[in-house]
Amino acid sequence: MIDLLGYGELTENYIYNNITYRDIFLQEENLETFLEKLNQYMDSTYPEIDFEDISVERLENEPYTDNKQLVYYQLNEVKKQLEAEGVSWEMIVQQIHTQIE
Repeated sequence: MIDLLGYGELTENYIYNNITYRDIFLQEENLETFLEKLNQYMDSTYPEIDFEDISVERLENEPYTDNKQLVYYQLNEVKKQLEAEGVSWEMIVQQIHTQIE
């Protein structure tokens, strides 16, 4: 999940005492802005793809499992659909991160 949303650097070379990667990820100050822009981008650019908006609240409350109702599964499905169209999910995520930095 963290990698899918472009926050993979949080898991590299970090040692957190009693804090998980998920906790650190959810505390990222630009996460809410990133998610808003991602939701807007997907709605306007790819309306044909079933993309349920992602919020910090959903990320806080949903387990990161491969369940069709949950964010992780939905993001994987969106990524597959985009790749089938020749579009890189990673490029979209990187572009949005660049806009908010």
